[in-house]
Order: sequence, then structure tokens, then C-alpha cells
Amino acid sequence: MTSTIKVDTISENTSANGVAVDGVTLKDGGITIANAGQIGSAGDADSIAIASNGVVTFSQAPVFPDGSLAVIDLDIDGATDIGAAIVDADLFIVDDGAGGTNRKTTAARLKTYIGSFDADAAQVFNESGADVDFRVESDDNVNMLFVDGGNDRVGIGTNTPDMLLDVTGVISAGAGTDEDLQQWNIGSDNVKAKMTYLDASANRGLAIGTSSQHDFFLRTQNNIGLKVDFNGAVTKPLQPCVLAYSSSAQNDIATGVVTINLDAEVYDIAGNFNTSNYTFTAPVTGKYMCSGQIVMTDVDTAFQWIYGRFNTSNRIYYMALIDPRIEITADGTHTWTFSALVDMDANDTLKLDTRSSAHGAAQNNITAGTATAQETFMTVYLAV
Repeated sequence: MTSTIKVDTISENTSANGVAVDGVTLKDGGITIANAGQIGSAGDADSIAIASNGVVTFSQAPVFPDGSLAVIDLDIDGATDIGAAIVDADLFIVDDGAGGTNRKTTAARLKTYIGSFDADAAQVFNESGADVDFRVESDDNVNMLFVDGGNDRVGIGTNTPDMLLDVTGVISAGAGTDEDLQQWNIGSDNVKAKMTYLDASANRGLAIGTSSQHDFFLRTQNNIGLKVDFNGAVTKPLQPCVLAYSSSAQNDIATGVVTINLDAEVYDIAGNFNTSNYTFTAPVTGKYMCSGQIVMTDVDTAFQWIYGRFNTSNRIYYMALIDPRIEITADGTHTWTFSALVDMDANDTLKLDTRSSAHGAAQNNITAGTATAQETFMTVYLAV
């Protein structure tokens, strides 16, 4: 038998006693349902039952106007009220039966399913176990998406994520052991790229690279700036580096300072050497390792000294002084070989030159070579 209550108008003031029908009381302030009360007949698919311990049972998923449930003040076992909220879907609060009178502080498990109640596709916010872990998970190997304006995005520390994962603030990881901060399985051969903080290892620090026989690269502007092959060899394909040489002789050079005409190159990574004015220009501030060789013939023994030099725009490096009166061979040939770690700022310049005293005749010659057999040359590379 089904009972129907129709109320068109209640004219009396219900604040004192209200109107009571089968344990359901209507009066000012709301609706009161007596312990073990039930709305609907027992077994009715539309019934709602309230047990004596306060547990509410819906015989089937409740339907609310426009698919919404408005929670104004929800009080669970005397805990702090949950303020106004709107859930645009069916809401299920399920107690797994672990017990406890105050389910906010005991070991009871409380699961809230938001979305269709489907064992294969439910989304779970899970407070579980005595340790009261809070988990966000997706049941039964189905996807869990965080969507912002139609885009799959997750923001931590920001309300406006513009990446798949956008984190603003400090990230902490590690607990005294080696911790994989990130690991990627890439490609059909299951290459593993890893970023690991080594805390328990002897080599304490941050390790980035691969865990299989594949090379590791650092790139800038999509160009490889540093390569570590899987055997550990390191190369820097963009590192400034040049080998310039003289391809034509300089005969009867003047006394004093003479620039060596390094008019050809074997290589010039990054293009920092100018073969028309024989000048290396530093692309960045740093320390540059420089080596030079000057082969001179027909040296006049009247000179009291001759230097080989690295001449930069901020200082001069005097190298390999000789005294031709003592050191020159019978055929008048001498070779200067020297090197220096040269300090240059960005856009500083460097040339290879000689400087001689003003005592001898202008008969000294600078010998030339080829790309496969350089005689007078200079090498420069960025060291640090």
C-alpha cells in the first residue's frame, strides 16, 4: 500500500508543534524524521531510510532538480559543519563498515564517489586505514583526468596552469635514500631516462641521464651543446674552438710588432675567427686556452731579442723570448712554441704576433704551411 501526502496550504502557525505524519514532522525550521524513520514503503525503489544510528540509506540513486545537490550545512557526527557546496552530479558517501562513532578521527574508511556510481569507472577520494592516508585514485585501471577549461591540466601552487603540470613553489623529494624524481620509458626498446637524487650513495647529488646504452644530451635552441655518450665520453659540439694557420709566407717582416697573417683555417667551431684580419673574437666571457707556433727563417743575428706573443685587447702575453745573437742556428731558423690560458671578456680580440728589437735588418721571414701540414699556426678554445 502506498500512502500519499498532499499539502496545499498550512494555515496554522507550525512553530510550536508542527504537523506530524508517520514519524515525519513539518514545522518552522525544517523536517524532522524520527529514528528508524523511512520515506516510502519498505522495499520501495524510491524509499529513503534513516536508521536509529543515523545512517541514511537511499534505495536507489537520488535525483535532484537539474541534477544538483545543494549542501547548506552538513553535520557529520557532531563534527564541524561543511559549508555551502554544489555537486553537479550524483553524490554517494559510503561507509565500508569499519565502525567508529566519529568517522573523521577513527580508522573507518570514508569514500566519496563523484560521478556515476560505476564500479569500473568511479573516481575516489579515499581516507583509509589507521594512518588516515588521503588518496585520489581511479578504480580498475581507468583514466583519471584533471581538466581546466576543456584542457587536461594540473596546477600546484597556481590557479592558472598553462602546462600539463604547472608547479609554482619548491618541490621536495627524498628521505635519506636514492629517490627517482622522474623516470621516462621511451620508445619501443624501453629506454629509461631518469632524474635521481642520490642521497644514500657515495656520489651524493643529483643524477640526470639514461639507464641504458643511449647517449645523454644537453641542448640549447634545439642544438646539442653537450653530449655524454653511454661510455662516458664528453663532447661539446658548440664550444668555441679554432685552428688557424698561415697559408702564405711573410717575407722580410719589419722590426717591432708584426701580426702573423693566419689567413686560413682547418676548423672554426662557432665562427669566431676572421681570416681577413687574423683576429679571434671572444663570443663570451671566460678563460681561453691558446697555443701558438711561429716558424721564422733568415733571422738576423743583430737582433738583441725577439718575442712570440698573444696580443689581446685587454692585455699582452709575452712568450718565448730568444736572443738571436746566441740562439740562432747557422741557417737563421728558429721556432717559437708556446701556450697560455688567456682571460677575455665577450668581444675581446686576440692576435698572434712577434716583437723584435730595432737592431737587425728587416730580413726575417714567417714560413707558411697547408691544412694538412701547418707550420705557423694558432689554436684557441674556450676552457672555462
